[in-house]
Amino acid sequence: MEATGPAIVAAQHAALARTNKYVAEAKASATAITFPAPPEYAAGAGTKPVDASKYVTVSPNGQVTILNQGGALQGATDDVTFAGSAYTSSRGTFVSRLVSVSLPKGGKLNNFPTAKIGLIAQGSLGDNSAAVAVFFGANRGIHAIGRPLDGYNLGDERPTSTTATTGLLGQKTVQVASTPPAGGNWLLKPVWFKLQLQNNIWTPYTSLDGRTWAMAGTPQLVEFVGAWVGVFATSANSKQQIQAVFDHISGFAPTTKMNLGAATA
Repeated sequence: MEATGPAIVAAQHAALARTNKYVAEAKASATAITFPAPPEYAAGAGTKPVDASKYVTVSPNGQVTILNQGGALQGATDDVTFAGSAYTSSRGTFVSRLVSVSLPKGGKLNNFPTAKIGLIAQGSLGDNSAAVAVFFGANRGIHAIGRPLDGYNLGDERPTSTTATTGLLGQKTVQVASTPPAGGNWLLKPVWFKLQLQNNIWTPYTSLDGRTWAMAGTPQLVEFVGAWVGVFATSANSKQQIQAVFDHISGFAPTTKMNLGAATA
């Protein structure tokens, strides 16, 4: 259910006014302009984030490991563990490669079909912020989602078939079968994610090799200027942990580590 109320509506109107002002300037400029720094938390964007440093590790070679338990990423809720940074340009390209998805407590990934792991951009780190993301969904392949304003529900674009091989990749293209895999990694192969920003339009892409890219869903118009961009994971189950490993990160740094909403580990 979408969040409502006078304070939220006022915040949405303010966000629209600010976005329109800066986007007009960006469109009139031949080069990228600087947007305001995004707030860590904004009124109308859900609950305040909580430090998640003990659930996110960054290796010397830049590999990022996220551990999450509980919560969800759907509707008006973003209970995810996030690792990223603020971005203030009107143009940008952000990339990460997902190399491993595992269940530290055991079990079958197919039993947790709302678990999600991927790349996200948000107007703040509140758990109901304007956002766009492209992600691996357990037992569902690659999805893209968008929330145009704080307080709105997330829209969802999904694969056309379980065997889709470009863009919104099908489940059979990226995930092992229901038998627990040797070594615990449920991915058949690494999956690359990309978000491309032009003013306030974010376009999601995927790739299986990091060279050939396909649009994953449609470009998303999201009403914020200045964004938090990073990788995330959510098990979407209060009794199950999920662990995700990313590398080949570019366009952002995994320096801000936060649990959004009800996310824990």
